[in-house]
Amino acid sequence: MSARKTIVLVSSDNNELTVNANIATMSNTIKHIVEKNASEPVVLHNISGTTLKIVVDYCNYHLEHQLSSKDTEQWDTAITKVDQENLLDVIMAAHFLEIKSLSDLFCKAVASLIEGKSVQEIRQTFSIKNDFSPEQEEQVRNEYKWTEGKTK
Repeated sequence: MSARKTIVLVSSDNNELTVNANIATMSNTIKHIVEKNASEPVVLHNISGTTLKIVVDYCNYHLEHQLSSKDTEQWDTAITKVDQENLLDVIMAAHFLEIKSLSDLFCKAVASLIEGKSVQEIRQTFSIKNDFSPEQEEQVRNEYKWTEGKTK
């Protein structure tokens, strides 16, 4: 990678963020783009400005606080307190940018949203339409009877 001190990231809605080049050490995707086009801004067509800001905030915090601590855990918990759409967008962005720790953190937040909930409650939480007929639903229930009692 070049000796750049900053990188310009451009979101899908044309928001530009100038960030420390060390952020590339956390994202394999950004690292590879910068290696190929060292002087060009990194255009991220599939990441909105709001989502990119969350990703950059996470990376900056973790670059500054490399050792895990109670403060880091509290900060991580706080950054996941976003609306459902942003929660899912950050997971997709983290996957695309190859930032495993961010992906894991936000996936854990989604898991906590569904933990202990019934299928109906999960559908309600994520606005998932039930497209099973009553017969299909009964068949699935019978096939996975072993899961009964594992939720509310």
